[in-house]
Amino acid sequence: MFCKNCGAQNADGTKFCTSCGSPLEQPAGYNNNNAGQNTNQYVNAQQQFNYQQNGGMNPPPNASYMPFMGIPERNIVTCILLSIITCGIYELYWLYQLTEDTNKISGNPNATSGGMVILFWIITCGLYGLYWMYKRGEFIDNYHMQRGMPGGSNSILYLVLDIFGLGIVSVCLMQNELNKISKGF
Repeated sequence: MFCKNCGAQNADGTKFCTSCGSPLEQPAGYNNNNAGQNTNQYVNAQQQFNYQQNGGMNPPPNASYMPFMGIPERNIVTCILLSIITCGIYELYWLYQLTEDTNKISGNPNATSGGMVILFWIITCGLYGLYWMYKRGEFIDNYHMQRGMPGGSNSILYLVLDIFGLGIVSVCLMQNELNKISKGF
């Protein structure tokens, strides 16, 4: 099933989109007998969506252990190897995906899109990357604090590493944090 609101693919029988939380229409001929099997999954997805829409107010039960729907887990080593093999082209795609994923966890509808980040990065010859590293770390820190988890200083760490020419380390650390969020840790 595909969401008519955002286009995300969802499992058959899903009542709410796991990406945007919109109610889904069941396809013609859908057998409703199995619809109750995964009700808890649908309720959790809707609670997670409501939590994001309310700006972090009224967190759902067990929010700190709930995986974030719509953030895929990526293998960091594979991303690095693909970036090297493609002479950095894959790294642009990776930055695009990191931007989109951190935008999802921030819940900020006005956050800079991945395409604009790539454009700003190219126009400023990489200087925009300093701001980007700081803001993405801030989004991750806020996500953890909203769930009552210990907040770190990812924003400062990513910025300092990037200043010293270790931007790839910042990107790897950021992907590691997103992988943890996608698993619910």
